[in-house]
Amino acid sequence: MENNYIGNIIFYERSRRNLAVADVCRGLCDRSVYSRIENGSYKGEIHLIIAVLQRLGISGSKVGRYLCRDEYDEMDFRFEILEYIKSYQLDEAKDALAEYSDRYCKGSILNTQFAEYMEARINEINGNLERALDLYKKAAAYTVADYSTCSSFVCISVYEYFMIANVARLTARFGNSKKALSLYGKLLSYCKNPDNEKWNTTCMYAKTICEMMEIKTPQMMGNYERQKWLEECDAALRILRDTSRLHFLCPLLKNKKSLTELLGMAPDKQWDDFLMHYERLRKCSLSIPSDRSDGITRYKFGISGELLEWYPYYIDCAFYPVEKLIDERRRLHGVTIEELADGICTSETVSRIINRRVSPKYSTVAALLDKLGLKGVLRQQVIVSEDLEAHKLWSALARCEDMNDSVTAKEIYEKMNNILDCSLKINRMVLEYQRIKLFEHSIDSRQLAHKYETILGVPIKNIMKCTYFTDIEIMLINQYFNCLDRISDYSMLEAYEKLCMTYVKMGKKNKVFASEYEGILVRCANYAGNAGNFKKSNEYADMGIMLELECERMHALSTMLYCIPWNNQHAGKSITDEDIEFCECAYQIAFYIRNNKRMELYKNMIQNMKAKR
Repeated sequence: MENNYIGNIIFYERSRRNLAVADVCRGLCDRSVYSRIENGSYKGEIHLIIAVLQRLGISGSKVGRYLCRDEYDEMDFRFEILEYIKSYQLDEAKDALAEYSDRYCKGSILNTQFAEYMEARINEINGNLERALDLYKKAAAYTVADYSTCSSFVCISVYEYFMIANVARLTARFGNSKKALSLYGKLLSYCKNPDNEKWNTTCMYAKTICEMMEIKTPQMMGNYERQKWLEECDAALRILRDTSRLHFLCPLLKNKKSLTELLGMAPDKQWDDFLMHYERLRKCSLSIPSDRSDGITRYKFGISGELLEWYPYYIDCAFYPVEKLIDERRRLHGVTIEELADGICTSETVSRIINRRVSPKYSTVAALLDKLGLKGVLRQQVIVSEDLEAHKLWSALARCEDMNDSVTAKEIYEKMNNILDCSLKINRMVLEYQRIKLFEHSIDSRQLAHKYETILGVPIKNIMKCTYFTDIEIMLINQYFNCLDRISDYSMLEAYEKLCMTYVKMGKKNKVFASEYEGILVRCANYAGNAGNFKKSNEYADMGIMLELECERMHALSTMLYCIPWNNQHAGKSITDEDIEFCECAYQIAFYIRNNKRMELYKNMIQNMKAKR
């Protein structure tokens, strides 16, 4: 089943959209290779599969998160290069890129494309714009050779989008606005394709609009055109809000404001207030009282500009070395190397795999994981299913929870119960987890915590022995500690904080795991604050705010902003202007993600703080 997972999803979506094989694989691989991917006889390398999925409008995250040694090391090397460029350590980036090219580019079009794209970015930062444009063009042409001459884009990946958009941007910079707008126009049409998942479109749509309006500004337009662009801005804004993303939000809102004024419409005070607070949060240094000797802790987020063009391809695209997962679970369950190897391969082979001396075959890894009770984990995205409809149902279920719609959620749960393969432990855990959340509200928190621990299958104290968890395991762990928080039991908090430290120790690489890390940080901030450790709570909140702003996400941002003034008040400190500012920022973020309940909470907090000043 695992071998067919990606192939079945790709075949289903290609057929549904009535796309030819050539449309999907052109420039990426031979038709014969693509056919083998669809029929499940070839797994495909990671960048190829992500590109194919994204060309079909599907999030590349469906490829799974566990990679064998060679693919993991190559992906890790890419991230290192990206981080050097993002921090403008260009000499280090050049050296790393040269090594990457020597090790990975021979015989690989996709790796060569990446290397030349990074070289283009380095040249652009250094001011060598002509050379940068030539390299952007060359990089794009590797997989979309006709990008400048085709009438429209039938299917392109997110990564290909960024390359072509960079060509358009620098083309405009050199004065050829007509050609640049032609390229952007094709990209904009592609962004509006309703078949594309919002997770793929969210950054692309906003970026395209903002960069097109740099070429032809609202002041250069007539009212008819201004109204059309205002509608485009609103459409892009809706997608950003739906996905809780912040990509190109400042220029998007400034364009929206300019268009509104030029059309003679009344100003939108809510959006104007949001933009003011959001820009201050990104760029300014806010401060709060602390226990330090100088009495002040300064929170310097210092976020300027927009997310680098190629960065969303990697942020929150979490990958783990599968060999370490195998070794951790073997040790957790007390399985010897000999017992694990029995019936699969030699014990010497298993030893070499878990010590990362060899990159194992996919089939060997799958067999080892099956034996450890992790069947399907290589292709899990919370659930394990080759049916794309099951993944859509899961997304809809999550949306229902956000909206507190238990009626529809229960209907979706029943459908999932009929679709998912319950012979897989991961799926059984997901369904049991959801059943408890939907149908067992009357059980007290301690009993609920015990139920979640039972589904997890290991004592909570043992999570300190692990680094890598499946999606459903993280969800169960989070629910366990949520239950204990409700009864003010923090006796096991050390285990949860140890889980958080796993991400802290990753340094810059923790951004790759943003969706997991942000959830753990916000809970650590809440739990530590509720337990009375206000200083530690502020530290967690500070890390969480920085993570969200750097990754241009806002799933947990409002909660972490609110956490700081809440801690300060409960610590008995006097109310400061900065406390009120944090809470006002939290209110604006809650407005952005349409969370009326939190808006009311923060509004009351602001009023109470101002009344006490």
